[in-house]
Amino acid sequence: MLLAVAGTACAQTDAVLYIGTQDAGFEQYEVTLPDELTADALLGAIETLTGWKMDLLEPVTSGKGGMSVGFGPESALFVGPAEPQTEGFEVLDGYELAHTLLDSVKKTLQMNFTAEGGDPDALCVYYYMQDDQPLTIESIGMSWPIDEPYQWPDAQ
Repeated sequence: MLLAVAGTACAQTDAVLYIGTQDAGFEQYEVTLPDELTADALLGAIETLTGWKMDLLEPVTSGKGGMSVGFGPESALFVGPAEPQTEGFEVLDGYELAHTLLDSVKKTLQMNFTAEGGDPDALCVYYYMQDDQPLTIESIGMSWPIDEPYQWPDAQ
């Protein structure tokens, strides 16, 4: 599936989104971004494709330690998926949504920002929420430390 993400710039960049979980595997979706390849553009493309609102607190930051993604209070992680859900990307509950969304963001960033021949798993992805607090999703009783790379607890 090729998805074009709306924008005003003339330059376009092709990328691949990875939607799924580490345990079950990922489906790949080719997209054309309206401008250069950025983490924010990739997450916007995931939102457009799946209907899962990202509500980023600020642009994704990257540095020597990896990439950091901050989710705002209107993110699907906290309010659930839009209703009706996007066909093909339905989730049963908050647990499945969080697992799929967080794994998909991590995999998409790793695969698109690792140089050819490099190890995508070497790119660490960190999550946080408002006020630079650890990502905590109270509805499913889960939290991830702000200073440790994201990994779903039962991931193998």
